[in-house]
Parts: sequence; structure tokens; C-alpha cells
Amino acid sequence: MRILDHILSRLGGYSTAGIYNALRGYDEDYLDPELDIALVTGGSNGLGANLVKRLRARRIPVVVLDIETPESPTDGVYYIKCDISSREQVLDAAQVIKSEIGDVTIVINNAAIAQGKTILDLTYEEIESCLNVNLVSQFYTVKAFLPGMLKMRRGYFVIVASVIAYIGPAKLSAYAASKSGLLGLYESLTYEVGPNADNESGVHTLLITQGQMATDLFAGVSNPHSFAASVLDSSEVADRIMLALSRKEQGRVMMPAYARLIPVMRLLPRSVVSAFRYWSDVDRGMDTFLGQKPNGDAAGAE
Repeated sequence: MRILDHILSRLGGYSTAGIYNALRGYDEDYLDPELDIALVTGGSNGLGANLVKRLRARRIPVVVLDIETPESPTDGVYYIKCDISSREQVLDAAQVIKSEIGDVTIVINNAAIAQGKTILDLTYEEIESCLNVNLVSQFYTVKAFLPGMLKMRRGYFVIVASVIAYIGPAKLSAYAASKSGLLGLYESLTYEVGPNADNESGVHTLLITQGQMATDLFAGVSNPHSFAASVLDSSEVADRIMLALSRKEQGRVMMPAYARLIPVMRLLPRSVVSAFRYWSDVDRGMDTFLGQKPNGDAAGAE
């Protein structure tokens, strides 16, 4: 790769990365501090906090909607205390952002909560809270910020889902249902605004289906097969999302490698799926779950 880069640079200043981006229709750098304002839900901890730092490193103005302010806020970030499961709070925050900061062009829907209980042990309030924070809130942010994006003909929605959208483990029924719902939201939204990177609406979509991350969201969850299914550092996922944004990618980002295989499980016979689930311990992982801290909404995606 380095040798090819050297040859190409001698021929005309191109790089293999540049040629790859051109062939795929990617921009060299889509992000623009003069045009973009980013909104990150659940941006005080975990993946969200990592994304906030990287966006600010690119000089992108950032607004965070969260139920708490981090102990060490990132400089230049506008933090708004907001329960994203509340339609009224999200819409009120959107008005404040528009009047005081400007039109949001990048929405990263990242906030999530999980309980780690069987269906019978879940209270009705816990079920509703999980679905509202993880799924319904993303409808609120789309409704709040999509009109402005369409008017500007520039926008990006990043939907942070999970591999759990494709394989629902025991004791994660509400969480799995909410993440599966995000697949439907992503697909419908994509084809409403236009599926191509050069669509006339100027609005793009990106779905993130990542494996388990080392965040507070799933503290204590066991992973006996770390070699085949490694636990991701949230900084890895943040770097990949930033790369996708800078190249104006659309589609699905699935990581690590095994995440690309999980959707296939739905096509296999039940006996094969049962054997895989037994071998992987996927239905026993939540047995060691320590539970989210009280400010669970801020823990970020999986």
C-alpha cells in the first residue's frame, strides 16, 4: 500500500485512499465547521463522549442532549439537560438550539438504556422507558431536525443500533426490540430522503450495528469468547463513525468482523441457531450484568 501510494504521488499527487474514495463516491472530507452543527444524544459518557471529542477536534460545533452534564465537559460543547424520551423536552431543546446556535446538520442518535431482566421481571414502566429512550426518541429527533436539513439540503442522521437488533439474547427483550425497531426506522428514513449519497434532498443516513462495547451500559456482562467476539473500545467505534461521516458514507457500519455474520443467523434452521447460541453463551451473558448506574440514559450505545 505504501509503495503504491508513493508511485501514485509521483505520478500526480494521488493516494490509494483518494482513489478508493473517488471510486466509491466518497468525499475527501464532507465535514465542514462553517456549515455543520452536530447534535449527539447521550453525549456525556461512553461512545457519545468519544464522538463529541472527535467532532470538536474537527472544529465542528456540538450540542449534547443528556440527562446530566459530564464531570469534565469538553470545551466548546453546548450541553442541554434533556430527557430524550420526552417529546416536549426534545422539541423545546430543538427550539433553543435553532435560536441560540443554528440549524443542526448532523444528528447522532446514540443514547440508550438496558435493564437485563426477563420479560416477567420487567415492570411496565421499564419496558416503556427502554423503548422510549432507545427507539421512540429517534423519531422525535428526526421530526425536530429533518425539516431544517431538507431546507438547507444538507444533513446526516447516524442511528446507533447494535448487533442485538439481529439476535435477541435472554434478559434483553425490551432492548433487543428497540434496536430491531431502529432497523426499520433507518430503512424507511433512508428511502424517504433518498438512498444515494448524491440524492437531491442532501440528507444522508448511516446505521451503526456494533458488538459489545466496554461502556457502563453493559457493565459486568460476560464475554467467554473474546477471541471470536472481541469487546470493542468505544473509541474504535467513534473513529469508524467519524471516518464514515468525513467520507459521506451511507449504509451500515458493522463491527467487529463477527457483526457481519449475525444477520445470517436468521436464515438458518432453528437447530443450528440453538447450537450457536449455546456455544456462544449469548443467553447467559446477562447473568453477570451489574446494572446501569442511575444516569443510565447517558451511558451511550451498547
